[in-house]
Formats: sequence, structure tokens, C-alpha cells
Amino acid sequence: MMTTERLELREFTYELAEQIVAGEREDTWAADYPTGGDVVVAQHVLRAQLRGEWVPYQLVLRESGTVIGGAGYHGPPNVEGTVEVGYGVAVSHQGRGYATEATRALVERAIELGAHRVVAHTDGSNAASRQVLENLGFALVRAEPQVEDGYYYMLTF
Repeated sequence: MMTTERLELREFTYELAEQIVAGEREDTWAADYPTGGDVVVAQHVLRAQLRGEWVPYQLVLRESGTVIGGAGYHGPPNVEGTVEVGYGVAVSHQGRGYATEATRALVERAIELGAHRVVAHTDGSNAASRQVLENLGFALVRAEPQVEDGYYYMLTF
């Protein structure tokens, strides 16, 4: 688990993934969580059986315990030390800096664990997502507007 000023990032466990894929909800989840992206992450967790540090996380508001989204790694770093991150916040909680806060924590943890580069893809029409990455110092290295998630960002340290 990781903790930020306003969030707890709780490991997206195999059991949680099964629950989400089965459509089972918890009372502590925001009404619009899980999103379609969270279901895709859950399916990935089940297929890849991810464990350890390089996993997805649920975003939980520390103040209320409400689950508002997810963020995490797409797996361990490759041989060059590059790791990919992704994030998503339920619409009801967007625009409050939670994605930036969570992604910052992921980048800091990646550095601690020895990664040399963090990358992320986003859709060109998603200005808020692009802003998250740019606010954290990621550079746009490739833009393919005709491709879904065709904006490729990189942060090297």
C-alpha cells in the first residue's frame, strides 16, 4: 500500500479482480466505480496473475474510505528499466487532482524500486489526462491522434 496526502493506494488483489469481473460491489465504492477501465484492469490482473510491487492499485480517499478509481503499473520494468503507468478516476471525483497525486506516488515508488523511465499513453482528446502527465514533468514523445491512446508520454530520471 502507498499513502499520499489524501489517498491510500491499495493493491488490486486477485480476489478484488474476481469481484469486479463478477460485477459484485462494495458499499464503500463510489457510485460510478468501477469504471470500464477498472474492469479491464481486473481482467488483466486475472490473466497475468500480477503480484508484488508492480501492480495496479485502488484509489481510496483517506478521509472517507471511499474507492474512487485506480492507478498502477502495467507490469514490472522491461530490460531497459522502463515501466508503464495508468490511472483513472470515477467521473464523480474527477477534477480534484487525485490522478496527479496517485501518479506522483507511482513515479516516486518506481524511482525507489530502480526504474529508469516511466511511460504512459493517453487519448489525445483527454486533455485532463494529458495535463496530469505534463504537470508531473512527462514529455510528449509521440502523438498519433488517429490511434486510441495514441499520445505517448515519457519521464526519464
